[in-house]
Amino acid sequence: MKSVPEIRNQLRAARRAVDAETRLANGSMVCDKVLQLDSFKKADRIAAYLAFDGEVDPMPLMVAAVEQGKQVYLPVIDGKSKPLSFAAWTPTTEQVANRFKILEPQVPRSEHLTGQNLDLVICPLVGFDQTRNRIGVGGGFYDRTFEFLNDPQNGRAVQLVGVAFELQKLESIEPQTWDVKLDAVVTEAAIY
Repeated sequence: MKSVPEIRNQLRAARRAVDAETRLANGSMVCDKVLQLDSFKKADRIAAYLAFDGEVDPMPLMVAAVEQGKQVYLPVIDGKSKPLSFAAWTPTTEQVANRFKILEPQVPRSEHLTGQNLDLVICPLVGFDQTRNRIGVGGGFYDRTFEFLNDPQNGRAVQLVGVAFELQKLESIEPQTWDVKLDAVVTEAAIY
């Protein structure tokens, strides 16, 4: 049985191997499906991410959300073992690269939101299974940020929707106690 780091490396390599035309076409299908979700239609504050390493590019969703008058946010890494915060984004927001060379909106820290203040989060992922367990890049940022959703008393006020390519689907993932399950995973082929 392969370790999680081995699975992660295998899936990232498979995702990167997809040719640009197929990635764009399949990513467009994913975005179209997310736009039809009730959780997207009802959301006022949506967090997404800037794609890298062959990820599904949620930019069409982000632009559509802004055009619909919704507020869009991008994650900001505040420290290695800290939860993410979220900075407002528009297509004209100035951005700077963080220490991982990931662009983040250049917005004053005092204006950032916490995960609890969002309605919908479009989550990147490396792997997923049919029961909506997720393998991320390995930093634990999303699990740490949304751990409050694991408390049944909090309900699921924030919806977590993973976006991926069907090739990232695994037979099953053995979740850890700290893992936060997604509310849905959307691929070009299905909505789980």
